[in-house]
Amino acid sequence: EVKGRLNLTAREGEMLGISLGEAARQRQDGGAAPWRGGRTRFASASLALDLGNGRAEIADGTIEGSGFQASLKGSVALATTALSLRAAVRSGPATGAPLLLQVRGPLLGPSVEPLTESEAAAPAAVPSRF
Repeated sequence: EVKGRLNLTAREGEMLGISLGEAARQRQDGGAAPWRGGRTRFASASLALDLGNGRAEIADGTIEGSGFQASLKGSVALATTALSLRAAVRSGPATGAPLLLQVRGPLLGPSVEPLTESEAAAPAAVPSRF
């Protein structure tokens, strides 16, 4: 069994599958955010993971890019790579409510769905498989 803490940092990278910056900007402007497709270019990303009991729990996760900041919480089942994450995304220095997203499913093809504040208050369970 794997136990301990893992800290990961990336600089000047890109994630495929969602454009977090565009989603946050459109949310701030009152438009419909793009939940699928797009790219997220980021200046920095960091994850502090607590490992144990077959899971990697995100103790602290952040992604920062041009015009957006995102904080991450959640878990990954290590044996199956099933994940359940919550992201709070803010556009620029905005002080309003963040765009809340639920990311669930297999690591290489998760679904991304918007959350209401009441849904975000409920705990995120990590399924053991999909």
